[in-house]
Amino acid sequence: RMVENDFHPRYDVKHKEYIYKIWNNPIKNPFFAHSAYHVPQKYSDETLEKMNEAAQHLLGEHDFSCFEKTGGNNATSICTITEAAWSTYIPDHCRMMGTDWKEGDYIVFRIKANRFLRNMVRAIVGSLIEVGRGKRNPSWIAGLIANGTRSDAGTSVPGKALFFCGASYGEVEK
Repeated sequence: RMVENDFHPRYDVKHKEYIYKIWNNPIKNPFFAHSAYHVPQKYSDETLEKMNEAAQHLLGEHDFSCFEKTGGNNATSICTITEAAWSTYIPDHCRMMGTDWKEGDYIVFRIKANRFLRNMVRAIVGSLIEVGRGKRNPSWIAGLIANGTRSDAGTSVPGKALFFCGASYGEVEK
């Protein structure tokens, strides 16, 4: 499509979407060594429900400075998150090769927003993992957003499991 001369792919985006993959089987899997975060703790349906309950506090327009890497130079830390949820999935290699897997061995976090701050998704995932491990309750996320600082939030998870899924630019004017 044709765009205006002043179009900027980063600043004119309406929504961006990322996923973060976690493999939570105690056995190491070479297919995921470089593309998923290995968390040996099993996540039950109840655990995912708590993590999803916590993720719901992220929805809407908020100041997300508590999840921003220290020293970020953004003009604002306000973002609007429209989707944030955990789900289980079966990786393609398991389907294609008949690899043994159990429901819940692989989980993915999907998040969509109008913009993201530096390190924001990795800090959010680390915080939601704390909820999943039972260290925090789901409402802790709401408190972080309202009054927290970066040092109050969870540890950032490794970047190897974070994937950019796409960007939406809305309607193109002709």
